Amino acid sequence: MNNILISGAGIAGLCFARQLKKHGIAYTIIEKKSSLDVTGTGIALPANAVRAMRYMGFSKAVDDMHQVKDIIYSRANGHVISQASLLKKPLNLDKFVALDRAELLSILKQDIEDNIHFNVTITDIKQKDVGVDVVFSNPELNGHYQAIIGADGIYSTVRALGFGQSDLVDLGVTNWRWICEYPTDHVQPTYMLGKNNMFLAYPIGRNRIYCYAHQSDLATQYHNTDEAHANLRQLFANYKGIAEPLLKILPENKDIYTGRLRSVPAPIFSHGDIALIGDASNACSPMLQQGAACAFEDAIVLSELLAHFSVREALENYQTQRQQRVSWIVKTSDESIKSFIKMNSRLSVMARNLLIKHKGPLNVLGWKKLLASCPLDNLSHFIHSKTVNHSASVKKDQ
Repeated sequence: MNNILISGAGIAGLCFARQLKKHGIAYTIIEKKSSLDVTGTGIALPANAVRAMRYMGFSKAVDDMHQVKDIIYSRANGHVISQASLLKKPLNLDKFVALDRAELLSILKQDIEDNIHFNVTITDIKQKDVGVDVVFSNPELNGHYQAIIGADGIYSTVRALGFGQSDLVDLGVTNWRWICEYPTDHVQPTYMLGKNNMFLAYPIGRNRIYCYAHQSDLATQYHNTDEAHANLRQLFANYKGIAEPLLKILPENKDIYTGRLRSVPAPIFSHGDIALIGDASNACSPMLQQGAACAFEDAIVLSELLAHFSVREALENYQTQRQQRVSWIVKTSDESIKSFIKMNSRLSVMARNLLIKHKGPLNVLGWKKLLASCPLDNLSHFIHSKTVNHSASVKKDQ
């Protein structure tokens, strides 16, 4: 029987491969693209993501990343609604950092990239009583594998072939992402809220800002890459504050990534000897910035379970360990976006702003809940309890 197959060499797949390598577990990793080149956008890592990176041995890399210290929510005119410090309890369990997505992949791919089979896709999966038969676009890899781990993103082939689920939920929102050069000395992450649109400025390094904007767009009239400039300047013409100068220095259309916010109908974790991690399992809106965090945590949890249990038992326990936390993240993230679509009157905008003024930034509320428990600590307790009970049972039988 061949080793464990990892489909996808993005954030989730690279992390999982690193973890298997650490535990001496053999793996094969494939990637449908020809290289690990990524779009030039930014990525924010909340404290739970940073904690997971430290667990994987990246403390030095984390400490070199750009740290953000406050979260600001403002109106479109730049007037602050609410502000929260990330240096105060309970948010200060670790740093909140941000960086270029390409820089993160560069960190994760070290000592792994040479093992990746590029330009390879899965064409068929057949689950057996033990293991999985897999057919690839490259016949040399065809064979029987102990397990398949789908780390192949929101449009996951493993989810479609292994679980029969390929449909996604369109959240009715068009978004734009880009990076620009702009002084960051006095800039902290700023979420600017309009009636049914939002502009985000997030510093990711010295004089580098990751910009994100989205617009309620049920009819997809703004989902046109060639018109990104015109759409952004039209839709956000009334925005002041940090958005105003950033909208004046937009990069070329080809460097602005236009997309739709989509989500999985429900998180999927495992069945038999097939499992999903990262966006393949739990893609959702970015409102809690948990995309990378979930990928890190998924990869760590599943790899640790595989290091201590049989493949089938590890995959079953993986779902038990991840389902409650991940389901809450997906539901909370998507509900935040859906509420924006309903911002169709001045009264509804005022009600939303009053709620934020009273309770604080919405994502900060979510982070407080997520940081109240650590899935990695919970995992350690679970493994310890299982192994102790197993040892006691063996001694009793003897």
